[in-house]
Amino acid sequence: MALIKCPDCKSEISDSAKACPNCGCDFQAILRQIKQKREYIEYLEHLEKPILKSFSGLSILFYLGAILCFIGKLYIPPLSGIFLLIGGILLLSNILALIRGDVRKENKAKLNAYLQAKNSIPELKNELAKLEARFK
Repeated sequence: MALIKCPDCKSEISDSAKACPNCGCDFQAILRQIKQKREYIEYLEHLEKPILKSFSGLSILFYLGAILCFIGKLYIPPLSGIFLLIGGILLLSNILALIRGDVRKENKAKLNAYLQAKNSIPELKNELAKLEARFK
């Protein structure tokens, strides 16, 4: 049980109290905010750049679909329907993705979210410093 200063009236109070007995300040909520901001800043600082999809990945799936169609048609007649279905779905989904440009939009959205998170770190640190300064 340590004594801390109330962020509002600056009187010394127990850190286990729910609120300041002098002014009623809910300093526990402020302490929770400080803890959450520290954890979030630490999370953002260790956030890795997202892995972006590329058209080479789509082309691999395209070729895989083509190979599955070919294998199903020529080499494995009993399973040809399954191979043709899977290959056809892969081919069609990749062609549609290329036409609509989904990969570019998804990559752009991921990268923008990553950059916004990284760019928000200094502002979050300033907010944290202000909260911590209230206890000094």
